[in-house]
Amino acid sequence: MNINEFLVDVSPCISTEESFAAPEVQEDSGESAAVVESALDEGCLYGDTPGLEGLALRSLAPSTLRGYRNAMGEWERYVHLHQEQDLRLDECPIWIMGHSYVYYCERSGVVCLQSPEANLVRWIGVRGLRWEQVIPLFWQQLERSGYPLRVVFHVAGNDLTRRSGLDLRKTIVRDLVSLQNRLCFLSVGWSDIIPRLVWRGADRPAAIELIRRRINSVVGRAVSENWGFVVPHPSISVSAPHLYMADGVHLNLRGMEVFMEDLLLAVFTQEFY
Repeated sequence: MNINEFLVDVSPCISTEESFAAPEVQEDSGESAAVVESALDEGCLYGDTPGLEGLALRSLAPSTLRGYRNAMGEWERYVHLHQEQDLRLDECPIWIMGHSYVYYCERSGVVCLQSPEANLVRWIGVRGLRWEQVIPLFWQQLERSGYPLRVVFHVAGNDLTRRSGLDLRKTIVRDLVSLQNRLCFLSVGWSDIIPRLVWRGADRPAAIELIRRRINSVVGRAVSENWGFVVPHPSISVSAPHLYMADGVHLNLRGMEVFMEDLLLAVFTQEFY
């Protein structure tokens, strides 16, 4: 579907929220935050060509790079055209919401504010974010900046050792399907929970890994069946420890580059439905 076909009157699809108050989010422990902050002070991995363009020039085929550029052009045209609609659209119509991985991606400079995609993507990262806080945070951000057209959630890694897997995946599916039904123009993406070298508080790390895989499978299928999409992270795994910080939880700068590349590949190559 091209961008003009996508531009329809979406106002009847919007179900407004009465309350946008988001709960206070607990940050990472001071020790882990200090470790990551110290590493970020060492600098960014990018050279003279920042952002998506630099990533693509280094590691992607020319056809993929052309796809990036074409997709960004489509999104930019949409931003210009949205003023004719009743919808109060965010000037950055693509949101990436998540816990410390998203927070530190932006903080580190891996997401360069001078890159071409900077005017289209809003990075909403909160350290220590848990699933129960995500939807209120979404509505709070919507009230502040306007409606997004596409949102990717990278959350729930902090919940795996605190809630039962069955309860967690049922809650996530219910919340995401409800969000997609309330805002029928919104394209929702599920970013797979990434494995960790260390699962803090876990008596049986192998069991947590099974829960992680099951949640990714169930939630990804539910989102896809409702016109959403999934963002896999095949290169980030326990077999690639060089992508992690020494704490075994957070990603280092190279890991964040890979993580960002996965996210941007997904958000800029999905069709408009």
